Amino acid sequence: MESFISLLWILLKVGLIIGIAYFIFRMVLWLFLCYAKVYYTRESGERVFVGYLWRKNANQYTLYDGIPVLGASRIGCIKPVDNSIYLKTMNDQHNYVEILQGRFTDDGEVYDNTACVAVCKLSEEKKAIALSIDNKTEVAYATGSRRARQELMIRAAAVGTLWKSVEDSEADCPDVRIGFVDLALPAALVFLLFYIPFSLVAHSFALFPFLGWEVSYTLNMIIFYICIAWILYGVKHAMTLRNQSLAFMLGLIDRNVGVGTINIVIIVLSIIGVLSCTFITSYTMLPLFLVLAFAFIMNQRCFNGLWKLSEPCSTWGRKWKRTTSGASKSVAFPQGISGKTLVERTFDWGPALDLKGITHQHEQVTVRLYEEDFKDSQATGTVRNKNPFRKGVNSTEDILDFAGQVLKGSDENANKVEETALVQIINSGYQICQRYNLADFELYSLVLLFCQTNIRYILDEESEPINRCHEYFRFPSETLYDGEGDCDCKSVLAYRIFELLGVDVNFAILKMGDSDYLNHAGIILKKNASAIVPLPPDFKEYAPNKGVYCELTGEGYAPGELPQGVNIDSIMTFKKATVV
Repeated sequence: MESFISLLWILLKVGLIIGIAYFIFRMVLWLFLCYAKVYYTRESGERVFVGYLWRKNANQYTLYDGIPVLGASRIGCIKPVDNSIYLKTMNDQHNYVEILQGRFTDDGEVYDNTACVAVCKLSEEKKAIALSIDNKTEVAYATGSRRARQELMIRAAAVGTLWKSVEDSEADCPDVRIGFVDLALPAALVFLLFYIPFSLVAHSFALFPFLGWEVSYTLNMIIFYICIAWILYGVKHAMTLRNQSLAFMLGLIDRNVGVGTINIVIIVLSIIGVLSCTFITSYTMLPLFLVLAFAFIMNQRCFNGLWKLSEPCSTWGRKWKRTTSGASKSVAFPQGISGKTLVERTFDWGPALDLKGITHQHEQVTVRLYEEDFKDSQATGTVRNKNPFRKGVNSTEDILDFAGQVLKGSDENANKVEETALVQIINSGYQICQRYNLADFELYSLVLLFCQTNIRYILDEESEPINRCHEYFRFPSETLYDGEGDCDCKSVLAYRIFELLGVDVNFAILKMGDSDYLNHAGIILKKNASAIVPLPPDFKEYAPNKGVYCELTGEGYAPGELPQGVNIDSIMTFKKATVV
């Protein structure tokens, strides 16, 4: 019991000393330095921290993602000449540079280079808010130190407003969430690696002998741990990851190894270690167990909240040229044409997310098509009428020719109904990747699973909508309208989606089983160093430099997984009517 009380007394004194030191540090900052903390406000009302706006030398204002004396990085500034605001974003060469994002007036109006988007005003002493012009809702918020004045607070709210505009436009902003919490676990692992030499130094040189040997030793070791975290913070900002949070890597580890359970186990073991040191009255290992318990508690907290992929699937959002494909984050549904009836087709992402082992909400996507395009294959100008397979297939050459035509899609120059539907699916998958913190490359498998699970497999000879044709490759819009198709219909749908995404994709026809003719279809994803998102290493090519075969027929086939009976040597690939 005496040992336990002694341990509690040591921990109390160590915690009290650290707490007092931190309090003094924060009070010095608040009392003697001039800064404002910048936030932008999401539609949900959540305030997201951006950084610190510091006033330097009269009218010099600089935005940092942390406290400069602790090694924070500059992420923006305000030019005093015309009150123009520059924020750090990624340029076309994928380097972070400060780009003009807008300006503000002396009246507090904020402009984003095109129009007034918000008005900033003081809400109370040392606090300011920015209200949107249209609906007067809060879009940014700022709170300042004791020396912060009105002009600094207004500028901070203006910076938050433009930062939100950049976030909403999907431009690449630096991740400003990095801090000691993010570095708690990496620093603890380094601390563990060098624990023995650190322990020898702490035994030899007591920095606080007046506090007693146990307290001095524990403080010495904790200082080593804090120094490691500080060094990692500096290295991270100066040398790695283009100012992306370390949580990008740690979040991937968390998601793929089930670290939530591991955290709990290590926390319990660390607490047992602390108690063991108490009962045997040996404090040499006490700092190690304390640091591990703290680090993994922080890791558990981050795993449940902060440690997730910042801007997941951001590479798709940055490089996918939506202006050329007609795509946008919120694609407008067709609104109807005189004489035509709009019908909706709703598809469920649930089975695809279940196969990926992701706990999810009820995720769906709805597309709209014109009913008349699919009812009568004899009516000129309809989608059914455009399909060359309605004429009948007489040879392998016909299949190759007709397949190439179908891969072009059914849209006309002024009519992008099919493409709009496909883009709606892409955007829905993109938003799911963001919502569930999926990495860039996971959109590949998500699209494949969508085609596998949402389109009912049926042989052409059994399908009523196509009049039980002997061989029929549907246009993507036909497949979506019918909700069914065989291997070639599903593959055409997947081909067109990947093509819109800018992926190097080929259509494949091949032999399955003991067949003497080409009786199966799939797609081939090509490995390309200049791809928007490179294929990950676990996407195996079916042959060297031939690409990754993707099976669309059965549910759950992963990219590169070949179904039984595929004749690899028979694979023939296409790109829009041209044999490769």
